[in-house]
Amino acid sequence: MSIFNFNYTNGHVFLDVMWKTNYKGLYFANQVITKVGEMSPEQISSEDKNRIIGEATCLRWYYHFKLLTLFEQIVLRTELLTMENIDKTLSSRSESWQVILNDFQNAANILPNTYSSENTGRATKGAALSYLGKAYLHKAGDSSSSEIDDFDNAVTAFMKVVDSGVYG
Repeated sequence: MSIFNFNYTNGHVFLDVMWKTNYKGLYFANQVITKVGEMSPEQISSEDKNRIIGEATCLRWYYHFKLLTLFEQIVLRTELLTMENIDKTLSSRSESWQVILNDFQNAANILPNTYSSENTGRATKGAALSYLGKAYLHKAGDSSSSEIDDFDNAVTAFMKVVDSGVYG
């Protein structure tokens, strides 16, 4: 009821769970990106390595995106946690949007257009480009970070999905 009535505090259980769950996801995504990136060709094929890093990058932008749409400022986590970076300060919304947009674009560059039927549900280039377009639309509506070309960038990302011929 406190959320419904807009009289909740920052100590509300739901908000605490959202914050912790998304940062736990960021921790795991960064762990996969770093550790798989360090693997040698003898340990993993370059195709599998790129796919796994691309999928983990998708998860990282997903968690950052969810946090930024829920909170005014977030702590950007794009690397493994260490004692040196654990007390990182809150980032500006503009800086946060830039990291999110870069992750969407990087994932779109890495991921394949499609997978075989036994891999249905994996992140694809189309998913990354769709979320890139969605992120640009959200950014366009953010008065603290919007830029004049955000809508055009969204159209460009969405048109790549349409023009791919993969989706009906």
